[in-house]
Amino acid sequence: MPKSHRATLLNAFTPSHEITDPKLFAGRHEQVRELTDSLHTAAEIPLIYGDRGLGKSSLAIQMQWIAMGATELLDSMGAHDHAIDQEDAFMVFYATCSDEIRNDADLLQLLINCMEEVDLESKTRKVSKLVDRKTRKQLSFKVVQLESTKTYQQEAARIKHEKLNQSEKLLGLVRAMMDSVGQRRILFVIDELDRVADLSGFASFLHNSSSPELRFALVGAAQSVADLHLSHHSIDRHLAPVQVTRMSNGELADVIDRALHSLRAQGLNYKFAPDARTRLVRTAVGFPWFVHVIGQQSLLAAYEQGSATVSNENITQAIRKLTDKRFAQQFADSYQHAVRDSITREKVLRLLAAWPGEDIPTGDAYAILRSCGVSKPSTYVKQLKSYEYGEVLTSPGYQRSSLIRFKNEMFRQYAYLRPPIHDPVDVDAIENAIASYSRRG
Repeated sequence: MPKSHRATLLNAFTPSHEITDPKLFAGRHEQVRELTDSLHTAAEIPLIYGDRGLGKSSLAIQMQWIAMGATELLDSMGAHDHAIDQEDAFMVFYATCSDEIRNDADLLQLLINCMEEVDLESKTRKVSKLVDRKTRKQLSFKVVQLESTKTYQQEAARIKHEKLNQSEKLLGLVRAMMDSVGQRRILFVIDELDRVADLSGFASFLHNSSSPELRFALVGAAQSVADLHLSHHSIDRHLAPVQVTRMSNGELADVIDRALHSLRAQGLNYKFAPDARTRLVRTAVGFPWFVHVIGQQSLLAAYEQGSATVSNENITQAIRKLTDKRFAQQFADSYQHAVRDSITREKVLRLLAAWPGEDIPTGDAYAILRSCGVSKPSTYVKQLKSYEYGEVLTSPGYQRSSLIRFKNEMFRQYAYLRPPIHDPVDVDAIENAIASYSRRG
């Protein structure tokens, strides 16, 4: 088989091409409508939240296109009446937070950088679009005069060197953009907001700066709106939260089917055995990332065996590959950070990962852990909640003493699926202990 065959399989489950595929959002129609309506409502601040790995950024990018006047997704949903008219379209700046963005001052500087990095993508007197140099994301469909964009860049350079604080500089750049290129409305989409440690002053900025002409949309990994720490006495009523929930089994099965359809279009007739397809969907527990990663590796496993059918054993082989840092670097590092050299701490982590349900009652969990030979389970749980061991566990504020959760449900499933570091950890015994305890309850 030619080398290109293997390369094609490697890209079958690559999610990047799906970002602009309306079919990916078949189960998200209600969220898309809510987000679009919030863009029409001048006083609202759209807030996309949910667990990691559920497509929040993809949904935000679709919101970006809609804000700029694109109608493809809305048309596919039969919701063209929700569309934003071209004369009311936004110029959109898409900013993604990193761990280096520590507080509201850093965040405002990030937004300033986005506006200062506006580039021109034309050698003619008319510019078809403005582009953020750093992300290369298209900012606007608006056709503007080259002289106008140069005027903006000159004004931006002047503002940059004035003795102004970050909020004054940002608002100055917004006014300069509107004046120079004739843009009526500007939208900032701020992704991965949860990575900012201190947002104490940002909510106040949003409240004071939002207007019909200047809008903000927020995206963050959180199990509730409160987890993003955006509380402000005047902003809460303006937030328009849209929760991105886990995909249904049918939606995950569609991801598999689209990947196979893509391969067939390239002359490669692969398929999943019915039990393998069912297992992959169930293993993903609503997270498309697991379908992408495990699906890709199971296709390669079948290819290496000379088969065009992915078997249940190929799924098993792919799951074992999850320990390979190339496929799950962050999760592998977090798991190693939490477990280290402790067999007992790994046993505690894996039992909690196997618990049925998001909220884990400490009384029941501790009883099972003691039956599995862990004499002081609360000590290890405390460690797994600490910074020293990666803070993989947390307790909801309303019941800190009686419930624990995983901070990241995708990591929880990773910890459940991957092979243990320490061989003496008996995964089957852990699951049997949970099942036995549940039957007694």
